[in-house]
Amino acid sequence: MASVPSWPILKEGSTGINVYALQCLLNYRNGTSISVDGTFGAGTRSAVVTFQNNHNLLADGQAGEATLSKMITTIYSETKNSAAKAAQYLVSKFESISVDGDYGAGSANAVKTFQQKMGISVDGGVGPQTWQYLFGYNTYPGTGTTTPVGGDLTKYSNAIHNTPLIFPSGGSTFCNVWAQNVMKTFGTPLPDGACGDIFNSLHAGFTKWKPLATYTIGGSYDINNPNYLEALLLAQKYANAGVPAIALTALTQNSNPANDSHIAVVSPHGSTLPQSVRDVLVSCSGVEAACFYDGPLSNAWGSKRWPFMMFFYYAF
Repeated sequence: MASVPSWPILKEGSTGINVYALQCLLNYRNGTSISVDGTFGAGTRSAVVTFQNNHNLLADGQAGEATLSKMITTIYSETKNSAAKAAQYLVSKFESISVDGDYGAGSANAVKTFQQKMGISVDGGVGPQTWQYLFGYNTYPGTGTTTPVGGDLTKYSNAIHNTPLIFPSGGSTFCNVWAQNVMKTFGTPLPDGACGDIFNSLHAGFTKWKPLATYTIGGSYDINNPNYLEALLLAQKYANAGVPAIALTALTQNSNPANDSHIAVVSPHGSTLPQSVRDVLVSCSGVEAACFYDGPLSNAWGSKRWPFMMFFYYAF
C-alpha cells in the first residue's frame, strides 16, 4: 500500500488539476458556477470562504485538510454532477479518463486501476480514502524508480539534435516552433500555437501529454516533498529512456502567449538525474541571444523570473 499522503493546501496562486477539482467541488457544494479554469484566484477564494462559513470552519480562504475533507462526497457509478467531474479531473493525473461529469463504467474502471496500483480498497467508487490519495499524489509512487516504456532513445536524440534551429527575430525566440518540430519529428505532436497556447492546452488536460508536477521557481516549491522530487526524477528518467518530456513556463496561467511563456525539451543525458528543479537537463532553440541551448534548466531561463512551471511527458 502506498503511504498515506497529506492533503494539499490550495490557496491563491495555486494552479493545476487539484484546483480544477476544487472548483468543481465548490460548485457542487455551494450551488454556484464559479469558473473552472485551474487557477485559484479571488473568485475561488471567495467561494472557499463561503463554504467554510457555511460549515463552521476557519474562514481563511485556503483549502487544506479540514476544508477538502468536508467538501468531498462519495461518488458511485452513474453519478452525474460536478463532484463526479472533480473526481475525474483528479483521476486524469494517473489514468486516461473522460472528464465530463458523467461517472460511468469507464470512470469506475479507471478508479479501480488507480486503487489497485495504490494498494487501497478497490471498489470503483470515490470515497474519503480514494479522494485523499487522488488529491495527495501527482504521480504513482515508485514510478520514478522504474524504467519508462515506449521510448526510443536514438530517435529522440536525433529529433532534438537534427531538427533545424529556429533563429530569434524581432524579439521572438520561436522556441515553441522548434519544440513543436522536434515532437512532430518524433511522432508525439504538441498542440499548435505559441508557448502560452501550448501551456494552456496541456494545462487543461485531454491530450496524451500528461503533467508531472507544478513548481513555483520563486522558491515555494519544496524539493523535500516526495511527490515533487519524484516528478523531477521521472521527467529526466523519461528523457534518458527516449520518452518525450518538456518543461513549460508562463508568468501566469493566462499569460500573453506571444511574450510571457517559454518551452524547453527535456533532453537525454546518460544516467544523470536532477537533485532539484534547476538541474533538469533541457534543450531549446532561440533562447535569448543563443540559437540552441543544451544544459541545466536554470541556465536556459537565464535571469528571467518565471513564477510558474510545469513538466509534462508523453503517455504512449
